[in-house]
Amino acid sequence: MNQNPWDETARICQKLLEDRDSFDAEERTYKLKIAERIRLALEAARSGAEIGRPLRRAFGAPNNLTNWRSHSDFLEWADGHPEEARQALLAISDANLDVAARVERFLEFIPRDVLGTPGRKLGIASFFLMGQDPAAFPFYKPTPYRTAERVLGDPEPGDGASPGRIYRHHLDFTRRFQAELQERGVPVGDLLDVQGLIWMLATNKRAECLAWRAEQRSGRGAEPATPNLAELGELAEDLLIGEEFLRNVLSLLEERRQVVFYGPPGTGKTFLVREIVRFLGCAPSATETVQFHPSYSYEDFVQGYRPEVGPDGGMVYSLKDGPLARLAKHALTSDEKHVLVIDEINRGNLPRILGELLYLLEYRDEEVKLMYADERFTLPGNLLFLATMNTVDRSIGLIDAALRRRFHFIPMFPDSPPVQGLLRRWLQRKRPGMLHVADVHDRLNEELRRRFGRHVQLGPSYFMQENLTEESLRRIWEHDIHPFLEEQFFEDEKGLQRLTLENLLGSRDENPPA
Repeated sequence: MNQNPWDETARICQKLLEDRDSFDAEERTYKLKIAERIRLALEAARSGAEIGRPLRRAFGAPNNLTNWRSHSDFLEWADGHPEEARQALLAISDANLDVAARVERFLEFIPRDVLGTPGRKLGIASFFLMGQDPAAFPFYKPTPYRTAERVLGDPEPGDGASPGRIYRHHLDFTRRFQAELQERGVPVGDLLDVQGLIWMLATNKRAECLAWRAEQRSGRGAEPATPNLAELGELAEDLLIGEEFLRNVLSLLEERRQVVFYGPPGTGKTFLVREIVRFLGCAPSATETVQFHPSYSYEDFVQGYRPEVGPDGGMVYSLKDGPLARLAKHALTSDEKHVLVIDEINRGNLPRILGELLYLLEYRDEEVKLMYADERFTLPGNLLFLATMNTVDRSIGLIDAALRRRFHFIPMFPDSPPVQGLLRRWLQRKRPGMLHVADVHDRLNEELRRRFGRHVQLGPSYFMQENLTEESLRRIWEHDIHPFLEEQFFEDEKGLQRLTLENLLGSRDENPPA
């Protein structure tokens, strides 16, 4: 990069703005539509009209700005406290206050436990500021702005800074970015343009951003190898699991680049994998998801011949890359993280599916010749593998020893962290009137462990429903839990009868779980 980082930034932004129609479609049009919906919600608050429906429309699709948990929690609170919500909206739109004071006043009306972390609070506050004028008050998302500020030598306020102060700093940085580009002749317009450019630069949506991104790892203001720890804390709070567990997962992934989450059904393995992919900030083109099954093959996963209609209308066979080969080749053109998610990895015939890739999973710096193509192939170091494994179907002990040596295995069991106590924590936050369900769940798993061992348990996700009621609990039990128990207690009617919902509900107070 040039001695002045703004020169290189301006050069790349100039390229990003060359196709103005494409830029507007990606970074402006949908935000303007969201801002219009927010404006209608703010107008409803000012006029004294009902605000519930306008608020839900404001957060509706398309919306990639706010974390769905953040706005779900906010909307749930607003439904129960409509007058406080109205006062919060009036505060954020009060033109008599400066922007930092608006943010602080808005947040005063919202209880601490509703939005939790400072990042989530500021995200919701800046979302509503967009309703005033998105070109003057662009939405704030921590990761892209922190990346840009590090590269350009303008870090945000330190730990302990209030949300209002952080947003004002973000606004000042956005204006400076605008001025620096305009001084260098870049045809950047308002602050919404600037926001879009910052997001493109920091999230690598275009190939031209690669050199700019590389600067943060090699020179002044280098970005740490792992994601921001403050944001990791926000993710831990969102997921109701320990931050130390997530930090360990990221370390294992950095160390071996291949991890498997294993455990009984319903323990949130796939959900957690998807959240980690989002946290890593991978672009859609940098991720692939597959699910293994008994019929899945090397030709499906890596590369194989596929029939298609030829030029003369007849059937021909062409060599086609599978998801693994496609993603690996894409990763070679980028220095960004790429992730291949493999769901139910143990349901496939792994030696048949992986073939020579078993070697490359351990020796990433070497090349092999693929089965069907006369070409050398390698697995780049920036390609990560996140897999899940249901141990009710097949124990980890039955997985090929060579494969086990190449992956880190992370247990997900109801009787140990991070899953242990998760349902109780979730119910306390979402459905405190249904806390007895956690007792029922604990007693059920206690009996299953005693009878079959820890691999035959049920995870909490069956019960983690936003609208959980006594009626829906019985539906879940009848149509999800009971069929699973029938399979385990085949020809043991007495054992099955002990684990009816009525029996577990009736005994929860007599023998509470330890």
